[in-house]
Amino acid sequence: MPLNHPNKHAVTFTTIFRESNVDEFVIGPTKTQALQHGFENIFRYHPRLPYTLIRKIVPAGIEYRKFKRDPITRKEIQELGDHLEILGIRIKGELAKIDIDETLPIIQVPPEKLIKRLSFHPLVKEIESEPLDLFKNGHFNESVRRSAERFETTVQHRAGLNDIGKSLMGKAFSGLKPLLPLNNLKTENEKSFQEGYQFLAMGLMGGIRNILVMVTKMKGALKNVMKCCS
Repeated sequence: MPLNHPNKHAVTFTTIFRESNVDEFVIGPTKTQALQHGFENIFRYHPRLPYTLIRKIVPAGIEYRKFKRDPITRKEIQELGDHLEILGIRIKGELAKIDIDETLPIIQVPPEKLIKRLSFHPLVKEIESEPLDLFKNGHFNESVRRSAERFETTVQHRAGLNDIGKSLMGKAFSGLKPLLPLNNLKTENEKSFQEGYQFLAMGLMGGIRNILVMVTKMKGALKNVMKCCS
């Protein structure tokens, strides 16, 4: 799991520490040094907080490793429990109950012809890097989600807004007084184009970006429900 990420919606070590208002401890020239400094201060000033942080970090790390197609193993979880116990954090029982799926996700990569077409298509720089690489490797949902998030971040910066999702797009591309006009807005066609783009952008946030995030969460929830009912 990364220490930081430019996407403010990404789960990182820093965001997890920030939820407990202790992200100021996570400083250092490298990821290892930053985490070492962070946990040293947590143990020194907030002796009960390590339990909370570990309970958040472990499931987030499992999801990250699954995304990277390197699923975490039961052995690694057991070793983590042993190391934590040496530090006085006794949660081996909790870790043992975590549902671990060690199977490698099946990925179907897109046809070579489609990859070539996309590679030669004039994509914007925000899309032609990580999102395109994700698509090439068969991570279709994640590719679209990352693209939508980058579009959202770009609109925030250009419009000078802190809103997110549909609200952001509604204000930024509003057909009446848009912060980001796409044309001169003089003719009816120009006004209709602006309004249409506004609705498309809002639909992208509500019907694609949010849905893909929810699908990921629902998969985990449904798996737990099926386990309880079996």
